Amino acid sequence: MSFKPRAPAIPCPHPALIVRACLAVFVSLARTVVRCGAWKVLTMMIMMGLAIGPGASATQAPPVTAQLTLNEFTRDMTVFDSGLALGQDGASVPLSGTGTSGQVVQARGVSTDDAGASSTAWVDIATIDAGGNWSGTLIAPRNPSWYLPEVRIKAQPTVTARGANRFGAGLIISFWEQSNWDRIFNASFSNTPPDPLLDENAVQIFTRSGATPSVTYLSDATPLSAAAVAFANTFLEALPGLKLAVIAHTQSGTGWRQLVNDNDNTRLWSDDLALHKFALAEGQDVGIVTSSWIASELQTAGDYAEIVAAIVTGKRLDGSAAGTGPSATFTTKGKGLSFPLHHNFTELYDFAHTRFALIGPHGRGTTVSQTGYSDSSDDNYEALVASWIALGSNPNFSMFLPHSFGMSDIDRGYPHAGDNVYDPAGTQWTDTSHASSYTKDGLERLARLGANAILKSAGLVSWPVPAFDRSYWAPDGSYVDLWMDGHDITTERLRRGLPAIPATFAHRAEVMGMTIGGEPAQNAVIVANAGGSGFSGVRVSPNSGVFTYASSVEDGFGALPGWQQWPDDYLDDYYLNRPVADVGQSGLAALPLKTRTTFRSTLAAPAQFTVGGNGPYFLDQAGIGTIATLTLEAKMTITGGSAQRLFGLSSNALKVEYLPGSGVLRCTFSDGSGTTLLGNQTSSAIPDPSTTERTIRIAIDLSNPADGSFRAFVDGAEVLTRTGLASSGTFPSARNLSFLATNSGGSQSEGTVTHLKAWKSAMPDGSAPTGAPYKQISGTAATVNADAWKKGADAG
Repeated sequence: MSFKPRAPAIPCPHPALIVRACLAVFVSLARTVVRCGAWKVLTMMIMMGLAIGPGASATQAPPVTAQLTLNEFTRDMTVFDSGLALGQDGASVPLSGTGTSGQVVQARGVSTDDAGASSTAWVDIATIDAGGNWSGTLIAPRNPSWYLPEVRIKAQPTVTARGANRFGAGLIISFWEQSNWDRIFNASFSNTPPDPLLDENAVQIFTRSGATPSVTYLSDATPLSAAAVAFANTFLEALPGLKLAVIAHTQSGTGWRQLVNDNDNTRLWSDDLALHKFALAEGQDVGIVTSSWIASELQTAGDYAEIVAAIVTGKRLDGSAAGTGPSATFTTKGKGLSFPLHHNFTELYDFAHTRFALIGPHGRGTTVSQTGYSDSSDDNYEALVASWIALGSNPNFSMFLPHSFGMSDIDRGYPHAGDNVYDPAGTQWTDTSHASSYTKDGLERLARLGANAILKSAGLVSWPVPAFDRSYWAPDGSYVDLWMDGHDITTERLRRGLPAIPATFAHRAEVMGMTIGGEPAQNAVIVANAGGSGFSGVRVSPNSGVFTYASSVEDGFGALPGWQQWPDDYLDDYYLNRPVADVGQSGLAALPLKTRTTFRSTLAAPAQFTVGGNGPYFLDQAGIGTIATLTLEAKMTITGGSAQRLFGLSSNALKVEYLPGSGVLRCTFSDGSGTTLLGNQTSSAIPDPSTTERTIRIAIDLSNPADGSFRAFVDGAEVLTRTGLASSGTFPSARNLSFLATNSGGSQSEGTVTHLKAWKSAMPDGSAPTGAPYKQISGTAATVNADAWKKGADAG
């Protein structure tokens, strides 16, 4: 468009001024006649006559008025990123047009929602080139108001042009995902009433259906979905007046590697490229790229970060080039996974401006029937998440921002009558892979959690990441308190005043998802003044016995922390028992605590000794004697790779071994008559003793010859029970008792030992007898090396 003002009329001089001018000329001529003579005067008059003859004017011609046009934006309410993720506050707005060559163009943003009160100042942005074209950049600060672009000629300020389409200076986010976040921005999965928008038309969502992109300007009349409104409102509450554009690169059932493989038609790069170009038609920069895209990549495990880094940056984890192109193949250095790498995100983003906010994961369940449930809280999942989080601290990738927190504490599936709800008859399926679209705690909660995670990862909010950061271990080992300095911890169930979850299963504590040495904590409760801090926190008590120097308490491991029992935990809303804290977040009353935290005991460690492949082991020189009961206990880690003998009686009258490959105890036992009562009986799988100290106890009672028992315990849990054993009523009295190897040093155990104990008695419940043991081996290496039973190499 252009605007050309009419040239102003030339004003007429006052008559008195004309008379004075004529007299001055006459006097001057008279004087000249006297000096120069008549002929020169005549010549001068002739020349003057020519100068003021017909067609001549006594005043100079006016300057030519400059021309100026301004090209329109593609659409109204275009958002430009203002660099919030970089700590900046100025959107680069490209303007262009035509005009008179050589003229300097000035520009400003005219604020439309406050009668121009927050308009920007005029600034020089371009000089019109010889061809009559110009282009330049206006820097506009973030503003609650929409702007209109306006330009003018600096030398002729009345020559102006103004655009009709508004623009905003705010934030642009590109979201890369599959089904969960596709449902957030999908009207088909909006089954809860949306909340009122805090600021209508301030947020726009770009989506695509196949290769066809579209944009929705969120308003109460056009909310897109309840979850989209929840996402928008969270940002608008945290950053009032924000102009936000979200580009939803989401497609169900797809993965990172399909995206960059042009030979895989499941997900086409060209479709996402079309959406990218449509949303950024004015050449805007994206401020934040983000993702919680892990479900389809679970099998990549610890190689996940290698794959994401290559696709996002075109580089390997060490910073070297990954190799991208029409015929490129990328192979991870971890598991050696190969896939075509035809594209990477440097084709889309300038990482001098764009940052990647690491969020999630949002947990990964699976679709299950009444017959059973299997989640993905396995080694692959944990390795994947660990590699994902580590990207935020990799010095080779400045575009990756620090990880904030996970988002697994959400309602899943379809818990309402008539639509894929769990059915006691077993005819329906329940979808636990996705957040529920039928409750506020499903997709809407996921959207709010995700928005807060982005805000925190990008440094756009000042509140701290909610996390356990303090612990106190009671000196007597009876409990440990965990809390967050400066903030109270509770659960959503307690905060909302809901009834307690039914105490149907042992793992159903007031706070769920806490573990002790990897096993679900059965007694975890919210307490006031945790550890004397003045803030409420979580108190975890041992499932049995007391905590020791070797104990550990963990929170939030696994794909769905706290979920143990299908379908009961799901139906009783187990996620409401997860720890949360109010840290000043937006959109929610509290946030779940950062997962994958481990607290190790601060209790003093007893003296220990180490055992290697050649010893030591310990052998009683005397026979076991005529006894009817025996209790044996080893408190130790076990690190050897083959069968590890823990306890024995010579000639294999008793043999208790740990089998690392299968993770079980294998037991053999014969009575005093030589009758085999157990022959290579194996226990249920026991907790891994290779890194965490375990207390392994065997209790044998033959005092009733018609009803003998053999029982094995690990950390107080019974893992093998044989009762009703008909026996001679006594042990083989001449056999020698040994610890950690056979009586000749075979099947040597390896590890670190706190104590070895033997009692010639047994308790009815299999617990450790209260009396003094027959034999105890404990203390420093020097102490046990001097023990009379010691055989083999010295202890370390």
